[in-house]
Amino acid sequence: DLSNPLDSLAEGILISVRDAMDSMFNSEIPLVKMIDDFTLDGVIYHPIKSCRTVSTGLADNRRALMEMRDIQTLFIESDMMDTRVVSEAQMKNRIDAFFEGLASRKIREAVGEI
Repeated sequence: DLSNPLDSLAEGILISVRDAMDSMFNSEIPLVKMIDDFTLDGVIYHPIKSCRTVSTGLADNRRALMEMRDIQTLFIESDMMDTRVVSEAQMKNRIDAFFEGLASRKIREAVGEI
């Protein structure tokens, strides 16, 4: 609205920020659709310690997703600024355990245990 430029600017910024925050804080909603559409077995979350903006809310999204769907998730944290924060061996072990858990679950589902 050219007759109220400051109000229009403020409204536009609020709308764009709200949309960005919705996608950040409600990312479990499109994930649920992908899980259903593609029959996914698991979801991996990868927060980055030195990028809190991108990582904000991931733990809450993970919890919400696990409440909505019975799906395995893995949360692996790393840092792009300080490599000392991450143990490569520990990360590899967690990833291996995640995929072993997925395979075990498939077998248990096949024999009717789940």
